[in-house]
Amino acid sequence: MAPPSQWVWQLYKAKGPSCLAEVMARVRAGKAVGFWDTPAAPLLCMQLLLKSPTAHGSESVGVQQEQMRWVLQHAQAPPAWGHMEAMKVYNAALRWCAILGDLKEADWVLDMMVERKLLPNEWTYAELVKLYKNAPIDCVEQAMEVYAMMLAIQPMRQPDLVRSVANELTLMQNVGFDRAQAVFNSLPPEIPLNYSSFLSLLTACERDARAGGDAAATAARRAARITTHMRAQGLPPRLKHQAVAARVAAWGPAFESARDDALAATATPEERAVVQEAWARAAPPNAWPKAAAA
Repeated sequence: MAPPSQWVWQLYKAKGPSCLAEVMARVRAGKAVGFWDTPAAPLLCMQLLLKSPTAHGSESVGVQQEQMRWVLQHAQAPPAWGHMEAMKVYNAALRWCAILGDLKEADWVLDMMVERKLLPNEWTYAELVKLYKNAPIDCVEQAMEVYAMMLAIQPMRQPDLVRSVANELTLMQNVGFDRAQAVFNSLPPEIPLNYSSFLSLLTACERDARAGGDAAATAARRAARITTHMRAQGLPPRLKHQAVAARVAAWGPAFESARDDALAATATPEERAVVQEAWARAAPPNAWPKAAAA
């Protein structure tokens, strides 16, 4: 007899994600021997559920919620399942909640974890930060707390994931440059910033710049320092980085001088072309044509 995960996968290939209703019916009818013996088949069900998360109607979301809860309510606690394998199932459930920004359902999943005496891991915290980012209300403080818990896990086994979470966190609304900088400063020295990190910092500057006035001028100076630091780290700013820096400067009073500084900092014709394209797109009325003519 084929293992449960195999026939679940075959059913998915034949019918798509809607096959989960049939999977539940087979299991409930006692026609799926060994389904709960290991997390393989339940985890596959969660992964298939994630292939079609939707918010296109309460009935569809409600059906998926029932399927997700059904898996977790029958999930086995260690030692029946290994802790790491069990957590994959619960983290997948949190990912479903994160996609929909469903805080209430995520609380239910976390309560189930406590009931099963399962300890969160790095992936749990990563899913929670995504959840708070997508939530319909401001959850910056909760995301910051989760990030601190993630950093406290020692030894740090997933440095790339930790940096990815930092990048995600700093893209949240209401996270300005100061808080974004604090997030990245808290990373261990062995986790350097990457292109996505610098883009997150520049985006935080742009949020600050929208206040106008002194805040916009300060944000423009910070954006210029960020692109300079990127070059020093061997990461020449790409088009999207220059585009954000240009938009930041466009909010302030010194767009043209900031553009000229950006052009002067380029090291190659290719980089200069990138800067010209990015800043031309963001130019305030008449600013770029006048500079081009000069």
